[in-house]
Amino acid sequence: MPGLTREQIVGICDWEIELIEVPEWNGSVYVRSVPSRVRSLFEAESVAGDKSNLKTLRERIVSQALCDEQGARLFDDTQVSQLGEKSAKVIDRLFDIAIMKAGIDPDEKTKGLEGKLKAITAGDSPTD
Repeated sequence: MPGLTREQIVGICDWEIELIEVPEWNGSVYVRSVPSRVRSLFEAESVAGDKSNLKTLRERIVSQALCDEQGARLFDDTQVSQLGEKSAKVIDRLFDIAIMKAGIDPDEKTKGLEGKLKAITAGDSPTD
């Protein structure tokens, strides 16, 4: 089998799309696997010292993952704050699904990120 060309690789839609039940919203949403650049964003910001980037990290990742049946985003970057007004329980669950689709174990993310998020909400600086 011959190797793929750059054009073939770029032209392939390799996103996984899954319908997720959200009982709190009385319906379901499609969640897609997020692009590699979004995973890189998560990894960089979960270890960065800039607390302002972490404050909306969950909402920004979820906004990248929520989509229609064809994989088109439901929320663009200017609408992320709307997700910040939704139930933290729901956003956290969708965040975990999104990062699992990006190949990040939700248990691993808690080791560094949760401590930093707690420090932010408490007004302290992260210790990790």
